[in-house]
Amino acid sequence: MKTVKINNRNFFKLNSFNIYLPSFINKSLPINSLGIYIHFPFCQKICFYCDFFKLTPLKVNLSFNNLINEVLDSKNYLNKIGYPYFDKIVNSIYIGGGTPNLINPSYLEKIFDIIYSNFKISLNTEITIELNPELITSNYLKALKNLGINRVSIGVQSFNLFALRILGRLSNPSSIISKIDLTYKYFDNISIDLIYLYPFQKTKSIIENINIIKNLPINHISYYALDIYNDKKVIYHQFENILKEIENIKNNFDEFYDLIHNSLKDLGFEHYEVSNFTKNKKYSIHNLKYWYYFDYIGFGPSAVSKLTINNQKIYRINKKQLNYFGNFNKGSYFKQTIENIEEIDNLTAIKEIIMLALRTKWGLKIKYNNNIYNLKLHPLNFKNLNSYIYKIYDKLNINY
Repeated sequence: MKTVKINNRNFFKLNSFNIYLPSFINKSLPINSLGIYIHFPFCQKICFYCDFFKLTPLKVNLSFNNLINEVLDSKNYLNKIGYPYFDKIVNSIYIGGGTPNLINPSYLEKIFDIIYSNFKISLNTEITIELNPELITSNYLKALKNLGINRVSIGVQSFNLFALRILGRLSNPSSIISKIDLTYKYFDNISIDLIYLYPFQKTKSIIENINIIKNLPINHISYYALDIYNDKKVIYHQFENILKEIENIKNNFDEFYDLIHNSLKDLGFEHYEVSNFTKNKKYSIHNLKYWYYFDYIGFGPSAVSKLTINNQKIYRINKKQLNYFGNFNKGSYFKQTIENIEEIDNLTAIKEIIMLALRTKWGLKIKYNNNIYNLKLHPLNFKNLNSYIYKIYDKLNINY
């Protein structure tokens, strides 16, 4: 694997550390790349398994007023903390949720106008929006295309009717398929989200999904394993039988994981990250920024930013949730929507980049005390990722 040195960042030189990125990442993400994430938290219905910040649509207008003011004021805030946003090139914008296709396209147009007026945007920026299949219409897709959006991510979750109902989804398999075909009339870069290890799942449901995927015009799949979170606000904690069944289904993880990996490989999908697969090299450029520790700015309630200042200090900025919807003074809007700021120390930065990069098939290379370590994990071993990471920490004398 040919590698390139990562910008001589001081925090990667602690204790004789030098970290190198795969050449593929260097080509895909110039060192001055910046991502923008916009969080839209509203949904028609709250799914029982979701641990993202979300609301039923009560404060949409207030949310957008705050969001617009937040983006408008971001330059002022970034100047104050010394972040060189003027040297950065935005080459990915991601609109996530929630259910972003509850957004009126006129609101999206306002947000894009402000972003394009305040940041340098690459001519080939990847612009992604998440879509709920039951809300997809020709007129909405046409409006998104006219706004310059060039990638859509559809929240399918499953093509099995029982799975859709146990997950609390409103659509049905035939309708979802027709909506994907409709989307393809306007977009040739389509990703879908799927879930496995949901309560009472059988192996045949994965086979059903794979057989349907064969004939779909998609080139990216995020296939996530459902997990239990300790957050008691997640609805499944109210149902003891579901909680117990989610625990029981974990025994099927190895079987399901290998079946998904091998079946999608047979269909020509490349397993390039723990939960992500692609055809025709249509990687998620925005998500590559997360996995390779590039900078991104998050707008909207509960959004997160990661910013590197003078190649020395790294800040993680966490935005407010419910109290995001207050009435703020316009003079320092971005600052007032911040819940807390973490300064990431050198050791934590090293640990995080190792952990995140090892989620991908490319990994990274580290020179430590004159020894070269190629940290790479085969996709079939992704399920043993945590134990592998701890072994790496031990080998490099990283205390965790």
